[in-house]
Formats: sequence, structure tokens, C-alpha cells
Amino acid sequence: PTRRSSDLLPPDRLALIFDPFHTTKAGPGRGIGLSLAKASAERMGAELRVESRLGVGTVFTLVLRQAVSAARPAVVSP
Repeated sequence: PTRRSSDLLPPDRLALIFDPFHTTKAGPGRGIGLSLAKASAERMGAELRVESRLGVGTVFTLVLRQAVSAARPAVVSP
């Protein structure tokens, strides 16, 4: 997980952070990065999660699927 120790993501904004063009910053940036990251993760079958606690920090977690091999195990005859 990526950890960010700040309280910039209060609960009312947390639900919006993956929306395109939503930003919590006053400086440069267009608020598209997290939206693109989530969409890219979902296209690959992954999930991008966020948890935030005021005064503690914010954690972003990327959950990846484990690839399942299509190969069959070798059968050994005596």
C-alpha cells in the first residue's frame, strides 16, 4: 500500500476522489490521475481501494488478481 500521512481526505470528499476532474488541491493538476488509475486497474481485473482516517493518514491499495495457470500437471506413469 501507499501511505500518505495527512488529513486532506475528509469523509465527504473520500467518496469523490475517483471521479474524473475532482481534486482536493488548489495548485496545478486536473484531478484526473486517480480516475485513470482506477479505470486502468479495473480493465486489468484489479481493484484500487482507499482508506482514510483524519489525523492518521490515507492508504491506497492496489489489489491484483493471481494468475491461474492453464497448464495441466504432468502425469507420471510407473
